[in-house]
Amino acid sequence: MWSPKFPLLFLPEDIRTKFLNYAEIFLNELRTQRLTVILIPAPYPQFSGHRIRVAQSHNPLWYRALYEQYSPNLRRDRSLHSLERICEGADKSCLQEKGPYSYDFIYRTFLKEALIEGFETEHCTVDPNELVKDFFELPFPSLNEPDFYEKRKTKHELPF
Repeated sequence: MWSPKFPLLFLPEDIRTKFLNYAEIFLNELRTQRLTVILIPAPYPQFSGHRIRVAQSHNPLWYRALYEQYSPNLRRDRSLHSLERICEGADKSCLQEKGPYSYDFIYRTFLKEALIEGFETEHCTVDPNELVKDFFELPFPSLNEPDFYEKRKTKHELPF
């Protein structure tokens, strides 16, 4: 069974396509939405020229959740590079939690969760993808079901 430690190349083409589509959506959101903070006059000034900081725009909801999970170590530039690699089909294996291509692991894990569980953006809610959900939630083999392996092979044939 595939794990986020490995590149998307090891997934069947129909499943990989779903991952790539979502990666492109998340990459575009991350490129276009970022935290912007501005100074405005304080509503209750304590001194002359008193100003406060206010967020004018925000990072995407999913990025904020990831940042909170991996804080303070999640970097936007590395996130963008990882999503670009994934979109180009050039993502790399990551067998260690930290190290080269660990962001590829983080984003493959995130994409898998988004596809299986669905996700929310500021504008809409996206339901789980049934094809991907079925692929990853295959039942464990039963000794009483002799044709289980044959069914699995025909339904979701793995490339290795």
